[in-house]
Amino acid sequence: MKTECFPPKQDVILQNEEPTDFYILLEGAVDLLVLKNGAEQVIGEAKTGDLCGEIGVLCYMRQPFTIRTKQLSQLLRLNRAAFLNIVQASVGDGIIIMNNLLQHLKELKDPNMENILVEAEDMLARGRMDLPLNLCFATLRGDDLLLHQLLKRGLDPNESDNNGRTALHMAASKGSKNCAFPLLHYGAEHNSKEKGKKKWRGEPWLLASCLIEDRGCEGELAMAESGNEWRV
Repeated sequence: MKTECFPPKQDVILQNEEPTDFYILLEGAVDLLVLKNGAEQVIGEAKTGDLCGEIGVLCYMRQPFTIRTKQLSQLLRLNRAAFLNIVQASVGDGIIIMNNLLQHLKELKDPNMENILVEAEDMLARGRMDLPLNLCFATLRGDDLLLHQLLKRGLDPNESDNNGRTALHMAASKGSKNCAFPLLHYGAEHNSKEKGKKKWRGEPWLLASCLIEDRGCEGELAMAESGNEWRV
């Protein structure tokens, strides 16, 4: 981390540059600009305490905006690689950061952010984010593509949250067959009971079976004897 001072009208980040760093604005103010039809347009402003350049860094995409100071400003520079090395030690931190980023983009309700949100969610689903994420996060989002990517990386299909709920418990309670099938295929324990301070009813296998029966899809959980693949 390094504190830097920038004079007014100074470009801190350029649109479309590689996402190597992001900044915390300690003092001052900056404009967010995009180039459209050959002319720059101001689409937002960041003030003391705000982040600058975090979208490009966290989503690993080219910076979507030019960040230009409006006045003398002091910013704290954080290197992407160093930041990710710190975050990799905690899955919980990675989940919080990603949830906050997606929620922030949604709350902006800005047409300029809609494409960024779509691209970020697409990259997330394809497992192209460098933040540490887990199966429970993917299942709660109903994101079966991300779930497949995480399972292929070797994550434990029986991992649980702080309340003892496994990803299969969550998939069953949410009615998500698309998430339940890959979890079972990769060895999620269907007889495991939920543990922890909170008590949740049922076992994941029973929840999933009841769910499928309610939808008139009996037998979809039958596993093929050859290759251990699920018949759909």
